[in-house]
Amino acid sequence: TAQEALTTWANNLVGDVQFDVWSDINTVGKTTFTVDKMTNARLALGGVEGSILDIWGGEYEFDNMTIRLHKQLGRRAPTVLEYGRNILSAESDESIESAYTSVYPFATYTPDSQGSGNTPDPVTVTIPEKYVDSKYISMYANRRIKVVDFSSKFKDKDIPTPEKLKNFASNYMTKNKIGAPKINTKIDYVDLASTLDYQDRKVIEELELCDIVPIYYPSIGITEDDAKATKIVYDFINERNESVEFGLIGTSIRSAMTSNVSERLDTLE
Repeated sequence: TAQEALTTWANNLVGDVQFDVWSDINTVGKTTFTVDKMTNARLALGGVEGSILDIWGGEYEFDNMTIRLHKQLGRRAPTVLEYGRNILSAESDESIESAYTSVYPFATYTPDSQGSGNTPDPVTVTIPEKYVDSKYISMYANRRIKVVDFSSKFKDKDIPTPEKLKNFASNYMTKNKIGAPKINTKIDYVDLASTLDYQDRKVIEELELCDIVPIYYPSIGITEDDAKATKIVYDFINERNESVEFGLIGTSIRSAMTSNVSERLDTLE
C-alpha cells in the first residue's frame, strides 16, 4: 500500500533527517527505488517513473517534518464563484502541449506450471486494437499514446483478458482526464466569508487550498463544476482571500512556457 511504500522510503533515508509519513490510499502496487532514476529522496516521492506518486497516485501534503499522501486533498466547498456574485475578474489559459490522447494498456502474468516443475515464461496481454482513444481525440492532429501497466489490478489467479484491460483503460482515462487540455484559471474575487453580510453563513463561503468549487462565468466561456483551488493569495492584514487559481499547481501556463524557453536557451548556450 501507499502507507507501506512511504514507510519503506522513510526507513531508507540517508542522513540525519527523519520524516513522519501517512497515507489513506490502500490500493496495492509495486515499485523499486533505484539510485540511477532517483538521485534524491524527493524524486522517490514523485517526479519520475516508478516514484510513489507515479504508482499510487494521490495528492501530497507537506507539513514541516510530516508527509501525507491523500486520496484527495481538500473538500467539495459549498460555495460557488459566479459572475455578478463574487467574481471581480477572471483569466484563463489553455494548453494541450503535453497531453496524451490515448492509452495503450497491458498486463503481464505467469501461467501455472501445471505440475511440470518448470516455471513458465511470463505472458503479456494487450487488446486487439492496441490502444483506447479518449473523448478529446478530435482536438489533436496526431495521437500521443501513454503506455500503462495494469498488472497490479489482477490478483492471485485472476488472468488478464483484453476485455478487462479495455475496461481498466477506460476507467483510467476518465479518472485522470486523459486528453483534456491543461487549463489554468486565475480569479480575483470578493471573499464573502470576510464580509459583514455573510457572518451568519461564513462557513459556507470559506474557500481553502485544494478545495473543489464550481465556477460560473459563461460570458467569457468559463464554466466548471469541479475546479480545484491550486493557489490562494491571502491578505493577512484584512484577513481575506484576494485571488484564487485553479488547474495547474504553482504556476500559470504562460509563465511555465516562458520558463521552458529560458531553460532551452541555457542548454543551447
